[in-house]
Order: sequence, then structure tokens, then C-alpha cells
Amino acid sequence: MKKNKKKLNQNVSASVIILVFFLFIMFVILMVIYSANYKSENKRFFDSANIVLTNKLGDLLNYQVKQDTIINNALKKGYTFDNPYVIENPFKLNPLSAMIIFNTNDIKSVKVSINDSFVFNTEESKVHVIPVYGLYSNSINIIKLELDGNTKEVEVKTSPYDNSLENYQVVNNLNGKTHLCVVGDLNSDKSMFRVFDKNNNVLLYMDFANFTNFDIDDDRLYLEYKINDSLPGITLEVDYMGKIYSVTSSYDYKNKGISLNLTDKSYYIKPYNFYPEIVKNYKTKSVHDTDSNTYKNTLFISDLENELDNALTYKKDYLFDVAGTFIFFKFEEEVDELLVITEDSNYVYSYDIKNINMIKHDITDKKTFFIKINDKYYKLNNVIE
Repeated sequence: MKKNKKKLNQNVSASVIILVFFLFIMFVILMVIYSANYKSENKRFFDSANIVLTNKLGDLLNYQVKQDTIINNALKKGYTFDNPYVIENPFKLNPLSAMIIFNTNDIKSVKVSINDSFVFNTEESKVHVIPVYGLYSNSINIIKLELDGNTKEVEVKTSPYDNSLENYQVVNNLNGKTHLCVVGDLNSDKSMFRVFDKNNNVLLYMDFANFTNFDIDDDRLYLEYKINDSLPGITLEVDYMGKIYSVTSSYDYKNKGISLNLTDKSYYIKPYNFYPEIVKNYKTKSVHDTDSNTYKNTLFISDLENELDNALTYKKDYLFDVAGTFIFFKFEEEVDELLVITEDSNYVYSYDIKNINMIKHDITDKKTFFIKINDKYYKLNNVIE
């Protein structure tokens, strides 16, 4: 009797397992069908052709990400003091810069001189990623490295850059500092950022136009940049090598330089000590945004299906631009939300954009955009692909 009961229990258990497995398979099949239907329905939001937008900032951000990989890979290849790895203008923004990479068997500090002038010592380390900035333009610059009585010279050739301060003498306006930072129009219809030494030689310039203001905090430059003449300025946090660390639409330029007028052109200037006594190894870091008020809400397309299907095309003028993972915009009227849909996705990403003009969003796949104004939805055509 007990034997038969045991056999019956085993049969019931097997039946339950088979039933659960069958139900699970059916659930998976239904979910696949459900998801496929959503994806096919999603395509209706991509009826109109979108325009691909590119700009200098977007190209630069993408380039710098690739350079980070090159630098990190170079650290693993065993370069030595006698045979270092040299990258000229590593981040494509400061042409008067270079990076020197090598390893030593023991923890060491390296003495660095540029064009026969001592500049700084590096931090003690076995791994040396030395940032070099302050090179002369249109020159063969000699960077001398000294380690344990040995000397290694590295040559870096730079391109011409004719940009003087006219009759303005830097040495008379340093106020005990070593360099003068300047932003403004010099021999150009676009504003550039530069650094001059006491002999009026430009030792650093950001190869980028449309800078309208600047600030300095330790080894960071905060440069107000206009991605488009009609868009509000944004701020790029940049180091002396030209690496962009952050992009933000809000920055308080409390420590901006002195206003200066030369030949009816306006500039901001600020004296500054550019080189610290000890320079740390360079460490790569991903760019980020610092707009904490950018809030993203994730919704199912089904939650807004009727509203988006019935959305009218936005007819008023607006500006839309993209750089890397950053999206910039400007509308004639106050917009409550910006909605982003990726092709073949079940989700809508909604951003509260009141009082801001930038969000950060992955734009590698095809996207379509809607906006919400006073509880009404509008589609933005011809934005990005």
C-alpha cells in the first residue's frame, strides 16, 4: 500500500513539473509575440525622415573617448625611460600639449624641463603618464626628462599660431603670477581661449571657437562655449591638456577675469600660476554632465499610446543640436517635457526640461522626439537619426 502511494506521489510530481514547464514555455512565447507587436507598432513613430546632425563638439567628445583607450593600452606595453611613448596634442583641443608614457622598475620622480626651462617634478611612481603643456607654437620643442642622473630628450613639433596681444604687454599685468589667461577676439571673428607667458608668447590655446567666458579652479578651466550662435552657452570643464571632463548648462562665473578693451574688442584676462610644483600622473576619466535637475522618467509606450498617436507636428521654430551623448535645444515657448523614443523599443523616456537647455541621453540608435506643453504632445520632425 505504501509502495503504491509513493509511486502515485512520484507521478503527480512529474506531472506538476511538466505542467509548470509547459506554462513557462507558453509564457515566454506570449511575451515574445507581445514584444514583437510592440516593436512593429513602435515603427509608426518613425514615418518621417530625420536629419543627421553632427558638430565639432560631438566629434571632439567621440575622439577623446578613443584617445583614453589608446592611453590606457599604452600603459600595458612596457615603454621605458629610454623609449617612451609620446602622443602630441592627445585630446585634439590643445595643440601645444603632449603626453609622455613609460614605466620604471622602481618608484621614481621625474624632473621635466621644457625648452631649457625647468617646469615641474612628477609624482613618485613606477608608472609615468606625464602631461606636458606650455609648448611654443611653430617650434621644435625640446622636452627634457631627468631620472637618476640620466637624461632623455623628446622633440615635439608644433604648428604655426599667429595670435598676438597687439600692444598689450603681459609682463606689466601679471601681478606676481607667471601667466596670463585671455578669452576674446584676437585676429579672428570667433572668441578663443589662450594663455600667454611674460614675453607675450602663447603657450596654450584651445583650438575651438565661440568661447565667451572662463574661470579657473586649480587645474581645471571652465570655458563658456556656444555650440550654436542662437543657443544659450554651456560650460566645458577642461584640463590644461584639453581633455573635457564635464558638460553643464549651469555654471556661476564668479571669478571671471578683468574686462579689457583693445581696438574696440572685448576680452577677459586673468593672471595665473600655471604650473604646480608636483604634477600627478595623468588619469583618464569619462565625460559627465552635472545638471542634477535633469530628471528622466521611464514609461511604457502603451501608457502614452493615444497621446502620441494623436500628437500634432510642432510648427514653431526651435533649435536642436547633438554632441556625443548630449542633446541641446531651445524653444520659443516654455516646454514641460522632452520625450525620447528609440526605434524597436517598448519605452518612452521623458525629461523635465523646464529652465534647462540640455540633457544627456544615448543617441547611438535611431530616435524620435516629442515635447509636452500644457498637457498636449507634439512631435518634432527632422531632428536626428
